[in-house]
Amino acid sequence: LAKAHYTPQVLHTLQEKNIPFVPREKNPPNIPQIRPVEDLWGILKQKVYAQNYEAKSLDQLARRIREKIKELDKRMIQDMMFDIRSKLRKMWREGVFTTCH
Repeated sequence: LAKAHYTPQVLHTLQEKNIPFVPREKNPPNIPQIRPVEDLWGILKQKVYAQNYEAKSLDQLARRIREKIKELDKRMIQDMMFDIRSKLRKMWREGVFTTCH
C-alpha cells in the first residue's frame, strides 16, 4: 500500500478509533495481479473520465464517481475478488512474482 496509508497520523487515528488494520510488514507488496482492486480503480477511472469529462468542482466529481460506481457490473467485481485468497497463498508459498503471469 502507499506510504500515505501508514503515516504516523493515519496510524494514530486508526489506533485511536480502534480500527483494525494490517501492519505494513504483513501487507503484500503492490502487485496488481494480487490486488484486483487496482483493476477496479482503473475501470472506474475510465468510466469517470470517459469522453474527456472534467469536473468543475470536487462535489461534481464525487457525484460523477457515485454515478459510475452504480454502473459497475457487480458480477464482474465478484469474479475479480473471487480468487484473491488463492493468489495470496500462492504468493506466500512460492514467492511474490509467481502471481505475475
